[in-house]
Amino acid sequence: MKLKRLKINVPYKSLQAGFEIIFQPNLQSHTIDPLCFVGPNGSGKSNVLEAIADIFYYLECHLFEYTSVSTFQVPIESFEIEYYKPFMAAGGIMEVFNDNPIISGQHYLIKIIKHERQKPNYYLITDLEEIEITGDSRSYALPKRIWGYSSGDNESLSLPFKRMDLFYLEQAAKNIKKNVGEIIGDNRLHFVDYDTTSALVLSNFLMYGNPNITDQNKRNKLKIFKDKFGIESIESFRITIRFQYRNKFKMPIDKAVQNFIHILKKHFGISEERKATDEISINIDLRNVENFEVFERMATDAGSLYKYFEKLMLRNRYTIPWERRQKVLYSDNIYSAQNDIGHVPNDEQLFVLDNIILKMDGVESPVPYESISDGEHQALTIFSLINLIDEIDVLCLFDEPETHLNPKWKYEYISTINDIQKQKDSHILMTTHDPIFISGLSKEQVILFQKRTHIPNDIPRWSFAEEDLKGKGVDAILTSEIFNLSTTLDQNTLNKFIERRKLLLLIDKGQTDDDTIERLKNLNEELNDIDFNKPFDDPLYKEFIKALDNLEDYKRIDLSEQEKRERQKISDSILQKLNRNIPE
Repeated sequence: MKLKRLKINVPYKSLQAGFEIIFQPNLQSHTIDPLCFVGPNGSGKSNVLEAIADIFYYLECHLFEYTSVSTFQVPIESFEIEYYKPFMAAGGIMEVFNDNPIISGQHYLIKIIKHERQKPNYYLITDLEEIEITGDSRSYALPKRIWGYSSGDNESLSLPFKRMDLFYLEQAAKNIKKNVGEIIGDNRLHFVDYDTTSALVLSNFLMYGNPNITDQNKRNKLKIFKDKFGIESIESFRITIRFQYRNKFKMPIDKAVQNFIHILKKHFGISEERKATDEISINIDLRNVENFEVFERMATDAGSLYKYFEKLMLRNRYTIPWERRQKVLYSDNIYSAQNDIGHVPNDEQLFVLDNIILKMDGVESPVPYESISDGEHQALTIFSLINLIDEIDVLCLFDEPETHLNPKWKYEYISTINDIQKQKDSHILMTTHDPIFISGLSKEQVILFQKRTHIPNDIPRWSFAEEDLKGKGVDAILTSEIFNLSTTLDQNTLNKFIERRKLLLLIDKGQTDDDTIERLKNLNEELNDIDFNKPFDDPLYKEFIKALDNLEDYKRIDLSEQEKRERQKISDSILQKLNRNIPE
């Protein structure tokens, strides 16, 4: 899917009522082309990601038959969202929406509108008409998958995803009473964090790491792990499944996961005595090729294998006390709810993947997965996820995914994503404060956010970049409209340049003494190695410095748009005056 438009008709966090953003997706692009939000802290860029997550959380909950508008807090009471959704089906045509034929392989515009105290309305927009989508067809109108990630403790972004988990647990409890076979279906929303990264990495290696694989496309799936991280293979890991929490409550498992566990027990020879217990723990040695084959029999790719792990990880939410789960789900105070989910230690979780041992390039001894750095772990999370997404129609919401990375990895980040993920019918939205991270992007891939305190209320708080960032260095990006710095010099060096210019003006006017000469000599020595430390005897440079009214103003590096325009006018005026004085 590709987002086209979002409008929020009521106040939402820092976004004012009526906030609207147009995404301008390129449906003809041959790459996934992530879209980056850039702006100062507090400008609302993360709030846009959070609003999108809240909207799809609400829409997914609303599809559950047991859910009514009055039973849970609606995160955003009134909104409009539009996106292009690709439809794929064998035979060229499939009928999904109220018996209207949908052409496979084409993008259709989906529009969803919710007014206050009303249920949402779904529409499919074609060249000829606007078709209202009703009943079960609404589920097909939503993206297949929505992934969330935050490098820090942004519980605001993770909250709708975690709430969605708890809704699925309630659905499971309801299905148990109905004696429904599949207790928990596929969760559309999924948030990746430290606990889930191991499952992402393992899913990739278990499906594509078999040394006997002949499919070159599958073998190439692991190239990123060796080239970027030096991981040649995973030698072993442990999988632990508990069927009971604190020896009190038997926790339900749906049929698909039951079959997964049955195959594990059978292949790894769990004894009858151990089968009778409420816990199994299996150490899996991947140096034995046969152990890859057991997972290959259960799944066709990393994404489908991860869904088993995901359903097992979802059971860990059962360890959250019922009262806290209810508070998280139904509290109208989202900030209180954020603090009530908590983290369950490994020894109490119902599903754990641990003791992962890596074989690293150039390292003789095995390396525990836990020993990798924060930066490696962060990059592994995103690249493992992108590598795992083989299905189209996916939305990814990443909040500052580059914070722990070194400059080289930041520089290569976007190109690496495009190298890994060849399908183009998904959308990745990211926030960042890093000029290296966005270098090389086109202007259509960068949206700039501003704080309302710096602009009138009737001006949108966002805009696309005015020019491509390709070919610009970091200095040029920092001093562009994106970051609004007037210089990339450190403040101390800038102050020395200003002082030096003042002293040169005094000397030029004949207003000097021994102390002035000595200070200027010292400054010249200190600044001698700076590339743009130009001699003052250039007549144009001298006249330019003389024409500046107040050099003190040029110590400031954080300028508003108005101040930048005023400074530009001053510079233009000085240059015009100098040009008039240049002899023919």
